[in-house]
Amino acid sequence: MGGYPLCERDRGDVGVKGDGASLKSVVVPGAIRHISSVPDTGAGGQWTVLQNKCFAGDDLGNGRCRRCESGSPSLATVKTLLTSHDKYLSNSGDLSMNPSSTSPSTTGTATIDPATIAAFLNSVRTARPLVHHITNAVTINDCANITLCAGAAPVMASAPEEAAEMAGIASVLVLNIGTLTTGQIASMLIAGRAANARGIPVILDPVGAGATAMRTEAAERLLAELDISVLKGNAGEIGVLARTGGEVRGVDSAGCEGDPASVAAACARRFGTVVVMTGPVDYISDGRRTLAAANGHPLMDRLSGTGCMTASVVGAFAAVAGDDLLPACAAACAAFGRAGERAAALARGPYSFRTALFDEMANLTGEDLAEHANVRDADAA
Repeated sequence: MGGYPLCERDRGDVGVKGDGASLKSVVVPGAIRHISSVPDTGAGGQWTVLQNKCFAGDDLGNGRCRRCESGSPSLATVKTLLTSHDKYLSNSGDLSMNPSSTSPSTTGTATIDPATIAAFLNSVRTARPLVHHITNAVTINDCANITLCAGAAPVMASAPEEAAEMAGIASVLVLNIGTLTTGQIASMLIAGRAANARGIPVILDPVGAGATAMRTEAAERLLAELDISVLKGNAGEIGVLARTGGEVRGVDSAGCEGDPASVAAACARRFGTVVVMTGPVDYISDGRRTLAAANGHPLMDRLSGTGCMTASVVGAFAAVAGDDLLPACAAACAAFGRAGERAAALARGPYSFRTALFDEMANLTGEDLAEHANVRDADAA
């Protein structure tokens, strides 16, 4: 799962009831929750929230958890959240960190070894994870094909009648609001809740957030009601959602205000997720560490759908990432960008580039990716 739950507003204890078991909690300044033990409550055990505080630290108000929209999150959901808490604290080494006064650095020391980048690609091709998409009508075929070329298996299932069932067998869920309808939002929520209950990653591509109120509100709602593992957007979309300033024209980015790496990190901290901000340089941040992936080619900006395809590739890599979402997302960006570089050498224009892009994604080897991946700490990019 992506994200280490932070909150600048509320503090409180969390607990469990329903079977008489108790859950020990340590409340830390800055509302970082560290849960020290997870008793085995059995298959029927249900965790609940005490004192109107969500596990992410948000004030529930109506007594419903924003992660699962339930007063009794499933055991699987809670265990996933506890893993994130423990990982955050073990990585930070500082139980007193307060995000409102001691913001984590937007750069870090997490440069990825080239062999690790290649290993993610090889793992996708070995595991061939099933990538469930609820995506937009313009690029749905491109998303399916780039998923295949990356080595994963796509399925495009948006009907509400089957959304939960399909999420129940998938390895990852990719949500894309590019051709948004109210019915699609409902399907996304159904599938997202099923994915959260199983603990599989959920990727959100908030296409056009900031362009219209409907898109912005839909993105905010999905982020509020689902546990989003990775938020992938362009600079304008991420700037809007981070509330640091961004501009979107239609579905295209007109940029964000401020340093892109800092904006990506701020957005990651706001939502407790991994953020992938795409552009000439992609910035990938979990709020503490920010990586820059500089592979790619200008022709990728001459086609519709390359952003959507990036989300599909990120989804495939996230499916095999385990707890290593940050490097997996950076590796996904590097792999897709490297395919673009290889395709550009064969192209005569945008449409021949499009064909070559699929070919080169399919032909990309771990050895080539390890040699040419351009992933650095953000301050070294």
